[in-house]
Amino acid sequence: AAGNILRVRKDLLDIAVARTGGLEKRVKRGDLAKIYLTENNQYILKRRADVLKALQMFEQMSYQLSLFYRDKEGQPIVAKTDRVPMEFGKISKKDILIEEKNLDKVIENSPQIRMLQQEKQTFQNELEFGENLLKPRVDFALETTNDRGENNESRSDKTLEEREVRGMVTLSIPIERNLGSGAKQAARAQIRAIKQQLDYLKQYIKVTLDRLVVQLNIASDIVTNATQEIDLASILEEAEKKR
Repeated sequence: AAGNILRVRKDLLDIAVARTGGLEKRVKRGDLAKIYLTENNQYILKRRADVLKALQMFEQMSYQLSLFYRDKEGQPIVAKTDRVPMEFGKISKKDILIEEKNLDKVIENSPQIRMLQQEKQTFQNELEFGENLLKPRVDFALETTNDRGENNESRSDKTLEEREVRGMVTLSIPIERNLGSGAKQAARAQIRAIKQQLDYLKQYIKVTLDRLVVQLNIASDIVTNATQEIDLASILEEAEKKR
């Protein structure tokens, strides 16, 4: 849009400049007052200022576009006037209800949502760790020994081999419970805070999506209206060229 505005401003300036030669001849012949030439020079100055403003706006928009418009190596491309399309692209209107049905996919692909979910999982692990600190621990051990006499010498056939089996159960109950309780409370507090952040962020994404759909529909109407204005401006431009 900025490129087309610049193009039209340049055309109007060229028309005013081209008219100067004819006006100068008529003033020299005496069939036209000099004030008309002065007015035309005033138009030229005004239209030259309009061109500079349009050029400034076009360059600003080109640099903003370069954040998204890049070459194969990923380097930004600052668009020039020769890349400006002559016509506006078509913008199709969107249905808010249909777009909201795709909200789950939008949320799933949101990097902020993913970061919060990972952070939530981290504190969930810490909560489980705190709960484990409060649980009693049971250790079970089993060992066997064979008694073959002193110096590992085999006894006579009349002596039966003695086998001893030992079993041991150890029950450990944590006495210092503050560590586990503190870890659990801290993890639960963090999880509650992250849940609130996730709820707010999901609501914010929904509101943002709705606002963008509304803006897109308004932009579609603006493009339609601008296209009609261009048609009328072209008629006036052609009339001024004939004049």
